[in-house]
Amino acid sequence: MDKSLMEGLQKLHAANQAEVQMGQMGEQMAQDPQVKQFAKQMVDDHGKNDQQLTSMAQTMGVQLTGKAFEDKQKDHQKEMQKVQGKSGAEFDKAYMDRMVKDHEKDVKEVDKLAKKAKDAKQTELASMLEQTHSKMQSHLDMAKQIQKSTKNEAKSASSGSSSSMGTGSSSSGSSSTSGSDSSSKSQGTGSSKSTSPGTSSPSTSSGSSGTSGGSDTTK
Repeated sequence: MDKSLMEGLQKLHAANQAEVQMGQMGEQMAQDPQVKQFAKQMVDDHGKNDQQLTSMAQTMGVQLTGKAFEDKQKDHQKEMQKVQGKSGAEFDKAYMDRMVKDHEKDVKEVDKLAKKAKDAKQTELASMLEQTHSKMQSHLDMAKQIQKSTKNEAKSASSGSSSSMGTGSSSSGSSSTSGSDSSSKSQGTGSSKSTSPGTSSPSTSSGSSGTSGGSDTTK
């Protein structure tokens, strides 16, 4: 078998295993039900595809573990650790962003592999790779749709936390304002109490005498 074709199959083997691992992590850590469902589908679909690939490689006498496999596996492990450090809506967004990038790359690579297999007269392998390409393309389309909703959720979560912080600071500001108001009110009340004995009696008596005077005139 052509060396580039064999290396391509090794990379596909590593990609399948990585998608299964990432999918298992997504099932456990995802917050959005859509993301959880997508992660489960990745475990199922890439698990089945890898079984088909392994079985065909054994029949053809092709070794799927080699330098190309190991290099691809290391790259995926690094990316997986980045996503693993997130939680909640941020995890959902990071996971779906990773799925879109991975599948965009995998779709192109598998398409090239299928053409190489066809050129090499590996009809059965070419057929399997074409089916894999079709499946991965549907994964990519689905991932892009879910990615949009996770971006909106992450923005909402971010704006929600910032607005709650703003509310906290404004409420503390209002409490200090109310505090100053109440202190000024109490000062005002105190001063009115001290002046009331001197002013209220004359005004009340003059008011009542004025009223009685008015009523006498009417009589």
